[in-house]
Amino acid sequence: MRPAALTFNVSWSGVVDCFRVTNQIDGNRYCGRYAQISTASIDWSASEAHLSFASAPGSSVSAFAAAGQERNDLFSG
Repeated sequence: MRPAALTFNVSWSGVVDCFRVTNQIDGNRYCGRYAQISTASIDWSASEAHLSFASAPGSSVSAFAAAGQERNDLFSG
């Protein structure tokens, strides 16, 4: 196994809408609060001892972006 590094640079701005999602079906209790974002982009790079890869700066295109907080009851024993 070789050590490697992976880096993400995520940028977003402009809240369009805020919304909640809940699911109580089949015992899968889940809820989340989100903000729909108008503009989002991500650049990434990965490297190890002899190789490196990176996205082209500014090449990402977002069809939909949201940031939020979610929770399920699996761990709330």
